[in-house]
Amino acid sequence: MKIAAKCLLLILITVMSLTAFPILHEVGHVWAAAAAGIQVRDLSLSGTPHVILSAEGLTQERLIFTAFGPMVIPLLLMLIPIKKGFCINYAIICLATVSFFDAAESIWAVTVYLSGGESLVCDSVVVLQQKPSAWWVVLLLLTVQLTVSAVRIVVAHPVSRTVGFLEKDNTIFNKTDKGITAEYSRDA
Repeated sequence: MKIAAKCLLLILITVMSLTAFPILHEVGHVWAAAAAGIQVRDLSLSGTPHVILSAEGLTQERLIFTAFGPMVIPLLLMLIPIKKGFCINYAIICLATVSFFDAAESIWAVTVYLSGGESLVCDSVVVLQQKPSAWWVVLLLLTVQLTVSAVRIVVAHPVSRTVGFLEKDNTIFNKTDKGITAEYSRDA
């Protein structure tokens, strides 16, 4: 496969992963609502994705559980050990990166909110508006999301694996007593 086709494939996987994240996020809300016994009245994945829950049986605890449901799906995907298949690993790294920045943005929004400032409205801030005493739980869960995302990215060595994927057809690897060396073929 030529390098231009590989780059196009990586761009396509990146776009699909970025598109998948909001869908997985909203599906996480639906999953958590169903697990908490709350009826979902509306789910929209177009425009500004959102979930509208039934107020019947909606307690503060159930709202908090439903708000943090979206963390579950990306975290589970990031914990799956995948030995083969660069494209699948690359897609999961894209999700991990979005999850990392989502958690970082939420931690920032919560910090601004707790200090009395005007913050972005995110699931975490909605939880704190409903139950201010849950601030430590919110920050703990966001820290777990941030940490798992960061570890998944670092462990995967995405830069070296991507370079290896792009140069795969052009590289000859030689095993020597000093380790593995690479010679680049100009013929490819």
